[in-house]
Amino acid sequence: MESAFLIIYKRDISPDELFALELKRALEQQHIILIDQNILLGKDWAKQINDDIRSSDAMILLLSEHSVNSEMVLEEVKLAHQLWQTQSRPLILPIRVQYTTT
Repeated sequence: MESAFLIIYKRDISPDELFALELKRALEQQHIILIDQNILLGKDWAKQINDDIRSSDAMILLLSEHSVNSEMVLEEVKLAHQLWQTQSRPLILPIRVQYTTT
């Protein structure tokens, strides 16, 4: 069974979105990749992201200067953390994207 990975990042920001799409391309041959780019027009975006968080084995969290200040990203991470505490999934895998602040 393939693992499902959800990529969380700050959309419409460089280099965040470009890196997210490259990561998707690199992983999608061997894993199920969930990313907001795949959400169909007319779908409830927030509900779909929440559903994707709940169904993912892991959340790949792209940490950048922009994403760490995004309320939306913060809420998505909070939900993933709550689920981790009760269901031991999704695993949160942070990756820094041109972000050097500690």
